[in-house]
Amino acid sequence: MGCGDSQNPPSFPPPSNKSVPVRFDVTVPASTPCGATVAVIGNDPALGDGKPPGLALTRDVDGHFRGSVELPVRKILRYNFVLTNPDAQEPIASHNYIVEDRQDIERQWTVRQWSVAADESQTPISFVVEVPANTPSGAEIWLSGNQPELGNWNGAGVKLTKGSSGNRYGGCVPFAKGTHLEFKVTRGSWDSVEKDPQGQEIANHTHTVVAPAKVEVQVGSWRDLVP
Repeated sequence: MGCGDSQNPPSFPPPSNKSVPVRFDVTVPASTPCGATVAVIGNDPALGDGKPPGLALTRDVDGHFRGSVELPVRKILRYNFVLTNPDAQEPIASHNYIVEDRQDIERQWTVRQWSVAADESQTPISFVVEVPANTPSGAEIWLSGNQPELGNWNGAGVKLTKGSSGNRYGGCVPFAKGTHLEFKVTRGSWDSVEKDPQGQEIANHTHTVVAPAKVEVQVGSWRDLVP
């Protein structure tokens, strides 16, 4: 038996000695800084007993923050999602949840806003790159482009992180508003730059920074892997 995020959860028998894994899947505002981290802090030792650092969540390619922890069955949880760098949290009292006795628990939540205003001088741009099936296992995927943050066309400006599933890689880079971006995807050098599915040259990807955004790219093929 579970309950929603009400402020007054019903009475319930004491927690049992049995623990089950609880997954947290948190969607954050697009304005959340690239270098920020999100944690769950609540009334259980696994969540920091109400004090930082709590359970640190990991940013995935899709922009969600995810993490898992073992919690006692029937535990009445009271917890918050907390942002660090800068320090902030949701402007609500707390979430409440009674841990259910099952193995597929996932607590999904969307944070609408943080308790601090976004830094207007640093606009976060999330990059999501899908690579072809013949990409070598363990390959490093990079962005290289026309801004210092993208390496000034050095072939390996921003290293992307592999997502939890599929051939998707991602990263977040802050830019000043008004910045015009041009870039390509490589595996670390221009010898392995992206091409179209037929192995032909492609134009630079472009994006003008006006607000927090997600920029998605699908790589057709690689220069060094074209027949």
